[in-house]
Amino acid sequence: MGIYRVPLVWQMYGHMDVEAKSLHEAIKYALGPECPLPEGSYVDDSIMVDSVVMEHYDEAHRMEFQAYLRKKEGE
Repeated sequence: MGIYRVPLVWQMYGHMDVEAKSLHEAIKYALGPECPLPEGSYVDDSIMVDSVVMEHYDEAHRMEFQAYLRKKEGE
């Protein structure tokens, strides 16, 4: 038995009140790096393995992950 570090991603949703001159300006600010993330809620069933990060793991882990994906697709 071993310990594996599994990279995960998930989605959140929330709302933000932005003071701006236009909707375009408000969206630009909300998506920019200077805007803090709002409080949010977890999107149900959105958690999954970050396959982009997994592709950068060593060859043995990549092969094991690809086998996992093939098995999951066959279910």
